Amino acid sequence: MKSANLCRIPGCSKLRKLNSSGISSRRWCAMHLSRLYQNGSLFANVKPKQVDGVGYIRPDGYKVISIDYKNCFEHRLVWENVNGLIPKGHQVHHINGNRLDNRIKNLRCMPKSEHIKLHRYQEQHAAQST
Repeated sequence: MKSANLCRIPGCSKLRKLNSSGISSRRWCAMHLSRLYQNGSLFANVKPKQVDGVGYIRPDGYKVISIDYKNCFEHRLVWENVNGLIPKGHQVHHINGNRLDNRIKNLRCMPKSEHIKLHRYQEQHAAQST
């Protein structure tokens, strides 16, 4: 069994999903993919403080995981796994504002300029309502 076909989550020895030509089209095994779609996280029923060893939560609230010795934002991995690469100049937005909620239905890819305007508007609106 080639290690290139194994799930990229550290400690997981399951095979990744293969497409019809036998090439791995995903980064994770079926179990981790189902956790990702159901929970918005690769870690089932794990509280954020318990993801040490595989990942961590940054002070700004984003979940970061390590894959192939490279740190990646989990929300970007979720988006790319479902929709393909994020276009240059675009960012992935958390619709409900919760940076730990990485379910695909809570993520939206948008141009960086639009994303900045959206957050600026939300900050101004929040300041006016207080």
